[in-house]
Amino acid sequence: MPKPAQWHLIQDSTLVLIVTERFDPHVDFVEPILDEQGIPWRRFHLGDFPAKTSAGYEIDGDRVSGELRVGDDAIRLEEIQAVWYRRTEAARLPGGMSDADEQLVRREATAFIQGLWHLLNGVVWVSNPEAIRAASSKAEQLVRARRFGFRVPRTCVSNDPDRVREFVDRVGRDGDVIYKPHTPIFVDQPDRKKGVVYTTRLDRAALERLDEIRLAPGIFQAYIHKRVELRVTVIDDMVFACAIDSQAKADTQTDWRAHRWDDPTTFPPHRAFDLPNGMADACRRLVASYGLMFGAIDLIVDATGEYYFLELNPNGQWVWVQQATGLPIREALCRVLRGRSG
Repeated sequence: MPKPAQWHLIQDSTLVLIVTERFDPHVDFVEPILDEQGIPWRRFHLGDFPAKTSAGYEIDGDRVSGELRVGDDAIRLEEIQAVWYRRTEAARLPGGMSDADEQLVRREATAFIQGLWHLLNGVVWVSNPEAIRAASSKAEQLVRARRFGFRVPRTCVSNDPDRVREFVDRVGRDGDVIYKPHTPIFVDQPDRKKGVVYTTRLDRAALERLDEIRLAPGIFQAYIHKRVELRVTVIDDMVFACAIDSQAKADTQTDWRAHRWDDPTTFPPHRAFDLPNGMADACRRLVASYGLMFGAIDLIVDATGEYYFLELNPNGQWVWVQQATGLPIREALCRVLRGRSG
């Protein structure tokens, strides 16, 4: 079968395009280093397209030329050598549109942007949006991780309460199974703030509420008794591991994120961690298998020293890791963007 045609941008390029939301602390954290290292960059807020920004290109044979207009800046496509694909957001459209018109505009804008990303196939992506989507299934990750040598907790993914009850009976006694959602779930709290549903051990009260999953399928796993939790950040071939001492405090033993965010004294200790060479290589290969240049992997080291894979976030958070440990993740990202951008 012949390979698909490769589009060629007109000339060599030097600019890093940052695709992000209007407010993104990760981008704010990295931009000063890009400036310090003399790496030209521009932000492109997807939420502003098409109402506040415009774009267009021409195709002549296998050559493409065009530009994005962001404010007063015209970003020529042929200038773009690297794209840091941080975050997307829904288009902010003018008020007063009918539902049908709004759906049409969103459909056409999405198709245009997806086509544009395909035409930028000669640039370095951190990471390509199609690779990010392909890597976003938590269930598929568990199967794939086994192929790279990771241990994986026994898992049941279902909206059938009876199936989950049978799984709990097979796995063990009360509290030996955890629940977590596929995507972040926010719930109203008595103080009118939004609370996050973290990983939860299923006690008897939780088991009595299993009928609630009929309309919201959940992920249920055998509980692993932890020695420490690991957050492993992979950028290209560079691996940075952070140990999180979640067992130091009662509130964070099931999920380290369950500390009180308004009280820094409850934040579990973080430190840089030396992964065994084989485990670091498995992390590299897992991320690369999806075509990703970036991945944030959550692991557990159990009481006997065995490593367990929990999940891969193909576009996860990492600034807090660098701030807590000093691991040079930001510098590694800039190295990739600079090294591939002339």
